[in-house]
Amino acid sequence: MDFFTDIHTHIVPGIDDGAKSYEDSMAMIEAAYNDGTRRILFSPHYYPAGFGDTHERALSAYEKLSEICKEKYPDLKLFLGNELHYTKDCTSHIQSGKCRTMNGTDYVMIDFTENEKDTVIVKSMQKILNTGYRPVLAHAERYVNLPIDKIDEMHRSGIVIQVNAQSILGRGGFKRKHRVKKLLAGNIADIVSSDCHDIKYRPPLLRECYVYVANKYGESYADYLFGKTACKLFELE
Repeated sequence: MDFFTDIHTHIVPGIDDGAKSYEDSMAMIEAAYNDGTRRILFSPHYYPAGFGDTHERALSAYEKLSEICKEKYPDLKLFLGNELHYTKDCTSHIQSGKCRTMNGTDYVMIDFTENEKDTVIVKSMQKILNTGYRPVLAHAERYVNLPIDKIDEMHRSGIVIQVNAQSILGRGGFKRKHRVKKLLAGNIADIVSSDCHDIKYRPPLLRECYVYVANKYGESYADYLFGKTACKLFELE
């Protein structure tokens, strides 16, 4: 594979529980670049109840990082979106433009609390789909009450299924690894991302996971998961 694409990252500084400073951000970008990533979509949390209205701050920080990277990493391309935490009124944040879609496309990344009821997740994702947006289910392996067959049904309805590299490698615990293996074995997963938050504990590294997936599930599927799908859907060129 020529390069990796990472669409679930918390690299923008001072916005959420990810990077705290520009130094943190650049360390994460450097690690990702050295690992072979050449397309990064920043997806800071959009959750006003938890982090406030971060719309303008995220754009300002993204523009500053883009300027720095333009000189230091000329072949690295950066994009902006959000990871929207689901609440009953969250679609209003998308429609108002406060929560960004993924690189300005119709796709929007959605996450839920890990113990959310399966009925809530399924109905909520369908509701967003019905409003004209294309939801991306963030780290689908995490939702302990959501059966694999329900994730498969959502996948077949047009919802994009994203999983985390750390879960595949077993660094999120046995249960997550067991669930994500089922998603991979069933060709239900569409995208593997780092969901990076820092350098030490949740780093922006994909290469080790790519090699594992390519060996176990085939190089063609690995290419699909680690770049081809994201670049096509979110126009990351």
